[in-house]
Amino acid sequence: MTKPIFRGSVALAFAACTGAKMDQQAVIVRDSGGVEIVENHRPAWSDLDRWHVEDSWSVNIGVADGAAEYQLFDVRSVSRLPDGTILVANDGTREIRYYSAEGQFLGSVGGEGEGPGEFRAVGAVGPYRGDSVFGHDFHLARVSVFSGSSTFVRTVPTFLSGNYWVRAALSDGSFVLSSPGRLLRRSGPPGPQSHLSHVILMSADGADFDTLGTFAVRTQFFGDGGYDVLRHFTPQGMLAAGSDRIYWSEGGAYEIEQHTPADGLLRVIRLLKNPVRATPTLIREFRTQFLAAEPDGFDEETIRRFFDEAEYAPELPAISDILVDPTGQVWVARYHYSFKQATEWDVFAPDGQWMGMVQTPESLNILNIGDDVIIGVMKDEMDVEYVRAYELVKPGLR
Repeated sequence: MTKPIFRGSVALAFAACTGAKMDQQAVIVRDSGGVEIVENHRPAWSDLDRWHVEDSWSVNIGVADGAAEYQLFDVRSVSRLPDGTILVANDGTREIRYYSAEGQFLGSVGGEGEGPGEFRAVGAVGPYRGDSVFGHDFHLARVSVFSGSSTFVRTVPTFLSGNYWVRAALSDGSFVLSSPGRLLRRSGPPGPQSHLSHVILMSADGADFDTLGTFAVRTQFFGDGGYDVLRHFTPQGMLAAGSDRIYWSEGGAYEIEQHTPADGLLRVIRLLKNPVRATPTLIREFRTQFLAAEPDGFDEETIRRFFDEAEYAPELPAISDILVDPTGQVWVARYHYSFKQATEWDVFAPDGQWMGMVQTPESLNILNIGDDVIIGVMKDEMDVEYVRAYELVKPGLR
């Protein structure tokens, strides 16, 4: 028999007023074979303590013309050190750049090459065991570690067959890797074919590997003739790690798995909300927004095939991204069919309770969330890149 548990003062107050009638009004927690299932029906935040992001940026890094150290190109990731230093993986110059919390250039490591501490491609960057920094090179299949004084320390090879990317570093120095699930097949049996991503835990020295699990990162569809069929609104899997916990979701349903290296699957976090149907009206709006963006390389014939010969999933995916902040709060981006960045992020406590939703700037591709700031990348009309930080206001914690 499943015994529901109601978490939080909001849920308890509601229970006191209405007795056992908790449907659609509470956080319900139950056990399923040793795995905690957290079903969220309503947010915990009140109007008074709801978090919000300021409308104007507080830090701007990037220039169209000016000093080279402020010109950004192909930013792959952004992170922060405990002292507030902003790390930018500027793949255009194969560097990890250091900027102060106010956006002043402090220095850089890396550069083009295959020697110690150099990169052919810079992917994930982040803090490593305190004030050190790691950077992943997915072309050379290795991680470079730099000290707090920006001195190269060592190389950790990722000896895995296949295409694996480092996603994060844990507090013990181990690394979380997963495969991006690129779709290279042009033909296959009729119907959907899922591409699985294997989540790997690699030891700090790169000598030991352990498989934490798998999830469907993408699904490819093949028609009756066995050829690849374009299908809009197909979910894509995603993974994030933080506070020594790993989260992944296949994106279709509003469901996120929370894992730990020691215990495996710890809990499943759900937000119960009605799916969005891909109606003819929504599909027309999808097409209008796509054409308004004036995509390069899309002539009239390409546009016709992109829309008229494509298939459409009956429902939109539920989510499109996951991030974890330094306190272990899990941020989940709600999927939207427009070609703009997601602007609605649900925040969940480490125990899976839905705290509420935070609206974020429309043009910002959010790459990092801190205690009091969100940081992302945006482009202007000339495709010049900027890393911008916006203050995150938490009234309930003041």
